[in-house]
Amino acid sequence: MELISDSQHVLNGLSGQFVKWENEWYLLISNSLVTQATVARFRACTASTKLRWVKGHSGNPGNEGANQLARIASEKTVPDLIDLTIPPELRTREAKLAAMTQATAYKIIRKMKMQTETYQDKLDRRDTNHNVRLALAAAGERCQAEITAEQLWISVRRKDFNRSACFFIWMLLHNGYVVGRHWRHINSCKDRVECKECNTEENMDHILTKCEAPGQREIWDLAQQLWKQKTGSNLLLNMHRSRNKQATERFRRILISESAHLIWKIRNDRVINERPNYTPHKIEQWWSHAINRWMRLDCILSDKKKFQKKAIRVPLVLKTWRGMLLHESSFPEDWTRENGVLVGIVK
Repeated sequence: MELISDSQHVLNGLSGQFVKWENEWYLLISNSLVTQATVARFRACTASTKLRWVKGHSGNPGNEGANQLARIASEKTVPDLIDLTIPPELRTREAKLAAMTQATAYKIIRKMKMQTETYQDKLDRRDTNHNVRLALAAAGERCQAEITAEQLWISVRRKDFNRSACFFIWMLLHNGYVVGRHWRHINSCKDRVECKECNTEENMDHILTKCEAPGQREIWDLAQQLWKQKTGSNLLLNMHRSRNKQATERFRRILISESAHLIWKIRNDRVINERPNYTPHKIEQWWSHAINRWMRLDCILSDKKKFQKKAIRVPLVLKTWRGMLLHESSFPEDWTRENGVLVGIVK
């Protein structure tokens, strides 16, 4: 018997990866019930079985037929009933402590805790649900596709966000920052309910996109100028069409996350630390430093000798920052090891 698939993940799982999954009691993978049943059927088969990878959408009749059936199944409102029973002799009954690392054990315990009813109840927050609905609607409109909440939360942890920006976005979705109405119940801080610059109740939407205080308008103008320099389009329009779509969208994520986080930090300096308003020149310096820090970090992380398999691909780094370097024509094709490379707006 020969099984063909365009999914390397499936083939790896059936050809040896399932041993690791069994040691972990299938607790750290998605669709664990289906996976267990598939592995059990695979093991119960006494005939010689071959696994073969084929390129997706290459005209293979079997693979194209499987894709068609998958599309039909995804459109069903009522799922088919599939027998997922596993014979007792083929059932994995527990995780193997001898094959367990402390990190794996922690992940399993954390996942089991997250599946409890108490934990799920705590996740059901009004503000979080509201913000997630808004984010899903905006993402769906921009991508012209239906985005799930799971995909949204996974996207927050992308490597294109630094740790501080990642936490900032996570807090935004949960409406976890104490701004505006959250100060009403603290007598000594009631003056922070309203924005002193605009005389309106403060919230994160106001801080990041509407406040008249120096910061947000200047930073978004700088971000728009740099984006237009790279793509010739508007930063807030739908997905830019480019041959280097991956690199272009990667830069968009970096640009928006760093700009929004910087607006928040400038606001905190003004409101919490009671510092005077920054000048446009100081704001531009701070913003430029944040963007250039990302570019230099990309160059460092592209060192394959040092980071080996974890290194960022050099072509991705070059395409991400192409069109935004000052005096770009004077640098060699691969400038990731050059000194004096700076990102900037050509004026």
